[in-house]
Amino acid sequence: MTSIAFAGLTAAGKTTHAQRLAADLGYDYVSATDILFEILRVPRDAQPWFNQADAISAAREDGAVDAELESRLVDLARTSDRVVFDSWALAWICPVPVLRIWIESDLPSRTRKCLVSLGDEPRPLAECEGVLRAKDNYNRAMFRRRHGFDLFTRRRFPGPGQGSHRDRAGRRRGPGKPLPPHVPPGHRRPHLHRPPSL
Repeated sequence: MTSIAFAGLTAAGKTTHAQRLAADLGYDYVSATDILFEILRVPRDAQPWFNQADAISAAREDGAVDAELESRLVDLARTSDRVVFDSWALAWICPVPVLRIWIESDLPSRTRKCLVSLGDEPRPLAECEGVLRAKDNYNRAMFRRRHGFDLFTRRRFPGPGQGSHRDRAGRRRGPGKPLPPHVPPGHRRPHLHRPPSL
């Protein structure tokens, strides 16, 4: 069975949707954040991104922590099936086929979601927005540095032949070598039709 990799900006709803889908399907759930905190040996308090953000960012500065995190996620994807991954990068870097799901949400919605997720220990809305902006900026820079693309402008996942996947004939295709669009024999490409103006 195919595993599933959720991706999206912080507080978009990745964790909520990934946990629910894993429970509904009977799949295992893997959180990249849990692995990150394990690597960093950061005690997971109720609000780590508020209370420990500077220490977390400093520990990730040289890229070794993110390399270890991505390595662990990729190893899990290679050796496991029926897993729902809650991660930023796996949807783009996974060398084996996974169902990739992007959760989209704007900053005001994510800010409110962040506030709600804090439960009995709320913070000011402006502080929630500040944490999200800081995480967005960090992750955007990290993706550019590590993977060479802008997460905020390139939200399409690699398709068959655009990552380290195999094409429909089983041939290995590398990055930058997209497959021609697939149209089943006997089918024409769909065309967009606009209704006539009134």
